[in-house]
Amino acid sequence: MAQGSIRVLRTVPGSTSLGPIVREFCRRPDGVVTAFSDAALPLARRFVEEDDAVEVQPFGDLVRSILEMCGEPALRIAGNPEQIAAVAHACLELDEESPFLRTARFPGLHKAIVNTLKELHQWGIDAFAME
Repeated sequence: MAQGSIRVLRTVPGSTSLGPIVREFCRRPDGVVTAFSDAALPLARRFVEEDDAVEVQPFGDLVRSILEMCGEPALRIAGNPEQIAAVAHACLELDEESPFLRTARFPGLHKAIVNTLKELHQWGIDAFAME
């Protein structure tokens, strides 16, 4: 079985903090650089040289390839537009007593609900806890 390790690093956005970390990582024999936000990948890619044995990959692609190697199905993760659309659809079915009824049709509410759900998830509060 293959051996390896996972290093998770948080940086302040920008080339000043990301550059040295990626260059240090590239000194290893091989690996994958990814980010939770695909928008950060072009900046990370700038610090990977052509002869480095390091690949820059979107996080979703990395997870999908690992799942496939393990023989598991790689289901698609809903992106932000799909999440907002799902919340908008749910808002159509609000009952008369909902405090959100008067603003249920506005996209700002849908985005705010999605952002709040993401923040709750980051705090470890999942759907079961909210229920």
